[in-house]
Amino acid sequence: MRSLSYSLAVILQGETTGEETSGIVQKAAETGKEATEEADSILQQALDSFYKGVVGYLTGPQFIGNLILTVLVIVLAVAFYAPPPT
Repeated sequence: MRSLSYSLAVILQGETTGEETSGIVQKAAETGKEATEEADSILQQALDSFYKGVVGYLTGPQFIGNLILTVLVIVLAVAFYAPPPT
């Protein structure tokens, strides 16, 4: 166990120069920025697809026909409603 911790200390000492650390931080920042841009792109594509589908449905002939028929049924129900006799 002691040799393992000693080996780890030697590895860490060899890897902790200031120049290498700043390079790692810079690479991490670049990777984070790339990942964020990629996630934004995927989200934007998903939202565009969703909104196009919704608009396509709302402007489609089946929805417009159903809407007109629903209004017609409501108008006829109101026009021909006979209240019960008292």
